[in-house]
Amino acid sequence: MHQRTVIRDKAKELLLDNTLAGIRVYRSRVKPYAAKKLPAIGVYLNGGPADHGGRSPRRYKREEDLVIEIVAAELVDTDVDQFLDDLSEQVENIFLADETMSGTVWDCELTDTDLRPTKNGDRVFGSARLTFRVTYETVPTDPSADDFLEADVEWDEGPAPDGEMEAEDTIKLQEETP
Repeated sequence: MHQRTVIRDKAKELLLDNTLAGIRVYRSRVKPYAAKKLPAIGVYLNGGPADHGGRSPRRYKREEDLVIEIVAAELVDTDVDQFLDDLSEQVENIFLADETMSGTVWDCELTDTDLRPTKNGDRVFGSARLTFRVTYETVPTDPSADDFLEADVEWDEGPAPDGEMEAEDTIKLQEETP
């Protein structure tokens, strides 16, 4: 399972029943907008850079944007902006209290909040998009590489190599005994 999936699952778990959205938390950028009952929250990741730092086997340090998107409708007793502010504060507090998402990532920091109103007929909707930069590492799925015990080596000597190998050798390393 890719680490992005693990991150989305953990974000959903942290939010589930811990905000005014209750159980309406989805690992999707589309489902909150299709929810019959609001508020609803969508959890998804946008891509970001990956760097292996010249290491082998490759271990990629990744920085991606974890997006928590809140969709709400204006209620009779409160305006949509206030409701989005209240829900956003709940989400922020959850992630600020656990900056590694229980060890799922190295770091999780709030980098942006975007509030948008929408009107559909007489109904007013709004969304709050909270973006958290998550830093984590991915490792090969099968990190067990064979021990380096043998190498075939070729030399092309001379001040101007001509592509003709003047020497070849096989180097065999001895295995360590416990």
